[in-house]
Amino acid sequence: MVHFFFGNDLFDVIQGAQDDKPKKPDPAVPKEILKKLHICADNCVWIGDSDVDIKSAHNLGCKSIGVTWGFRDLDNINSECPDAVAESTEDILKIFDLYIDN
Repeated sequence: MVHFFFGNDLFDVIQGAQDDKPKKPDPAVPKEILKKLHICADNCVWIGDSDVDIKSAHNLGCKSIGVTWGFRDLDNINSECPDAVAESTEDILKIFDLYIDN
C-alpha cells in the first residue's frame, strides 16, 4: 500500500508489526531499522499519536514529537512527556527548525 500511494523511492525502510518480533514500546525493531540505515538514535525523531509512541521514543533514546491528531488525545500524549507537541504538520517543520537553529 505504501508503494502504491508514495512510489518506490520515498522511504528507505518500511516496517510493520511482525508476530515474531517485540512490539512497541520495545526498542528492538526500531534499533534494527536504525542499524540498517547507519543512524544513531540520538540523530532521529519519533513522531507519534499516542503515549506508546512517546514511550517508544524514550526507550529507543531519541527525541519525540506527539501529534494531536490521530489515535489518542493530548492528555494521553502528554502523559509520557514528549519533547514537543505538534497540532499540525506545519508545527513539525517549525519544531525541526527550532532544534536545528539551536
